[in-house]
Amino acid sequence: MLNPVKSIYLQPLTPKSSIVMSLRHLHLPLAAASLVGTALVSFLIYKLLKPQQRRSRMDYSKKAVVVETIDVLETAMTRIIEDTSSFKVIGLDCEWCSERSGKRRPIALLQLATISGYSVLIRLCKLDNRSLPQSLRDLLANRSILKVGVAVLDDANHLLTDHHLPTRGCLDLRYVASRHMPRDLRSKFTGSLKNLADIFLNKTLDKSEDVRCGDWEADVMSTHQIRYGAQDVLVAVDIFLSILQGKFGALPDRADDNLWSQVASMCQGLLDVKYKTKATERKTNTNVLTEPIKTTTKTSNAYKPRQTQMYHNCRLIAPSGELLCTCHKQKAEWYIKKGIGELECEEPFTVRLKFEPSGMPGLDRAYYLQDKANMCVVCGSEDSYIRKNIVPHEYRRHFPEVNKKHTSHDVVLLCLACHQLSSSYDRIIRNQLTVEYNAPITNSTNARYREDPRRLKARSAAKALKRNTKVGKLPEQRVDELKRILSEFWNVEEVSVDIIDETLTLDVKCENEEFQGSHGEKVVNLVMKDQNGIEKFEKRWRQQFLETMKPKFMPALWSVHHRHTSVDSNEDNQGSIPPR
Repeated sequence: MLNPVKSIYLQPLTPKSSIVMSLRHLHLPLAAASLVGTALVSFLIYKLLKPQQRRSRMDYSKKAVVVETIDVLETAMTRIIEDTSSFKVIGLDCEWCSERSGKRRPIALLQLATISGYSVLIRLCKLDNRSLPQSLRDLLANRSILKVGVAVLDDANHLLTDHHLPTRGCLDLRYVASRHMPRDLRSKFTGSLKNLADIFLNKTLDKSEDVRCGDWEADVMSTHQIRYGAQDVLVAVDIFLSILQGKFGALPDRADDNLWSQVASMCQGLLDVKYKTKATERKTNTNVLTEPIKTTTKTSNAYKPRQTQMYHNCRLIAPSGELLCTCHKQKAEWYIKKGIGELECEEPFTVRLKFEPSGMPGLDRAYYLQDKANMCVVCGSEDSYIRKNIVPHEYRRHFPEVNKKHTSHDVVLLCLACHQLSSSYDRIIRNQLTVEYNAPITNSTNARYREDPRRLKARSAAKALKRNTKVGKLPEQRVDELKRILSEFWNVEEVSVDIIDETLTLDVKCENEEFQGSHGEKVVNLVMKDQNGIEKFEKRWRQQFLETMKPKFMPALWSVHHRHTSVDSNEDNQGSIPPR
C-alpha cells in the first residue's frame, strides 16, 4: 500500500502544475546562483576600479643611512651612483625648521632614495657647503637623472638658495599622476603624497604633524624622524615606478635606452616645471608694488634656441687691407648697402671699408679677429644654442659707456640644458650681491612704479557697478556703498554713467617715491665706488662661469682678465670695430 504522502508525487501533473512544481524545485538553486553571480560581478567591478596591485620594487625594510660627515656622504654617494647607473630615478625631499615668525630656516635635511630601497638622509645643517663632494653636486645637476617627489622643484630652489646646489631633472609626481591616471580615479586625486600613495600603492603614510614640524636641526635625529624622512623619498620612487608599470607593464631591473626614450616621451614638458593647478593659474597678482607691465603678444625668447647660426665669421677689412674684425653676414652686407663698403671676395665673405675706422679694440684685439665655432662652449653640442651673457645684462646696462663696448667677449653660446644650469649658478651670485650691497631684487625701494590703493579701490568699485548694470544682482545697500566710493574719489554729489566709464580707464600706476633704483643699478653704482670696481666685477662673473660650468670649448684667447681698452681711452692707437 502506498504512503498517502508519497502518492502525491506519483500522480500525473498537469502542464500548469508541472511548471509550478519545477519553479519550486529550482527556487533554492536559483537564489544561490544569483548571490554567487552578484558577488562575482561586484568583485570584477572592484578589480577594475581599484588600481592594479603589484609587487613593490622597493625594499622598505632597509635602514636609512644618516649622513653627518663628509666621509660617510662620499661612501653613500658611491652606492647612489651605482644604483642610478641602472635606473636613473631618485626620490628627493627636504626638511627644514621654521622660526616663530614663520620665516623658513635653511634646509636642514636632504633625503634621497634609489629604486633598490637605499635611502640616505643628508644632514646639511651639520655639513659645510664648501666641502660637499662633487659627486653630490653632479648628481643633483644631472638632468638625465629624474628627481621625483611632490613639490620637488620648490625643494630644488631652496637647495640652490640655501646651499648653492643647483638641482635639475625635477619631476613633480602630481603632473605625471594627473596625466597618466585612469579617469575613474581622478575624482579621488587631491595631489598630496599621502593621497598618491593611497591611490597607487594602497599604502597609508604616517604624516604626523609632530614629526613633520619637529626640530630637524637637533643634535640627534629621533627614530620617528629617520623613519619619516626615509618613507617620503622611498614612497615617491615607488609611486613613479607604479605609474611606469601601469603604462609599460613589467619593468626590467636595468632600464635600457628604449625604455628611457619612452619615459622621456611620457614626461614631455614636465621636467623642472612648477606644478600649477587650474585655480593657481587663474589667481591674479595682488601685490601692491609692481613693475610697469608692458603689453605684448610676443612670447619670451629667454630660452628659445637660435634657428640660425650665430657666427658667420665674415671679414671686415680696412682700406689698407688690414683685418678689423669678424662679424655676422648681415652686418657685413649693411656696409655694402650703405655704400661705405665693397665686396672683396665671397669665400670667406669679406667687405673692404671705404673709410678709415677709429677706436679699434686695443690689448685684446686678437680675440675679435678669430673665427668662432657655432657650438655650446660647455658640452660642444651643435644642434641648438642660445646666447649667454656671462656678465648679465641687468648689470652691464648700467656700466659706463667704455665698458659697454665690444661686449661680444662675454657673449658665448650654450645649449638649452647648459644655459638653464648656468642660469641656476647665476642665481647664487645674484643672491650674494643682494646681501653684499643691500640691494634686494624686489621690494618697495626698487619698484619704479606702484599701484595707488585709492585709485585701485575706485576702479574696482566702477567695475562692480558696470557689471551690476548688466546682471543686476547687487543689493541696493552695496550699490550705494560703491557709488559713495566714487563720489568721494571724484568729489561729486552724483555718480553718473560717464563717471563710471571714466573710472574704468583710470591708470592706477604712479611713481614710487621710495624708488632707489633697480637691483642691478644699485649694485653697479656701489661697485663703481671701488677702485677698478667694474673690472673686478666682470672678473668675478667670468671666474664663476669657468668654475661652475667648466667649459671645454671656449674661444681661443678668451680671458678672465679681458679689458675694454681702445684708442678712445688709451695710447694703444690701433683703431676699433667700425660703427654700424
